[in-house]
Amino acid sequence: MTTPNNDPYGSPEVPAYNSQNFDAGFNDQYLASGVDPVAKNGLALAGLIVSVIAVVALISFIGTALAWAPAIVGLILSIIGLVKAKKFAPGNARKGMAVGGLILSILVLVISVVLLFVVFYFAGDAITECSHLTNPQEQQQCIMDNLEQKQRELS
Repeated sequence: MTTPNNDPYGSPEVPAYNSQNFDAGFNDQYLASGVDPVAKNGLALAGLIVSVIAVVALISFIGTALAWAPAIVGLILSIIGLVKAKKFAPGNARKGMAVGGLILSILVLVISVVLLFVVFYFAGDAITECSHLTNPQEQQQCIMDNLEQKQRELS
């Protein structure tokens, strides 16, 4: 079906817009390849969110020792999201989110392992030296004194 040509400049006739023909070609292209044009990569988003939670835990004083746990979960979700990104339409693959979650998780894992190593290295010596004490207050004071001494040695 064409529109009447009332153009005084002599432009060619343009076929009328038919929404049924337009949608059918788009959906057939993706459905034939096994890609759902509407679905989005939720694993990539979940990996990024869990990785951000790991960063927040690493920054907070209380969660520093436990930041490695959400970092591992974020790492796994991001890797799965990155692998499954091929099954989604180009705009819905969320590859950038998966890569961002992957990078954040790796950084948090490296930093938390280094921090835990440093803490256990210094605190382990202090705890071993004070393990012979039976009174909890004396034990705590001994540990604090040893840690302060190690700080002075490093300065």
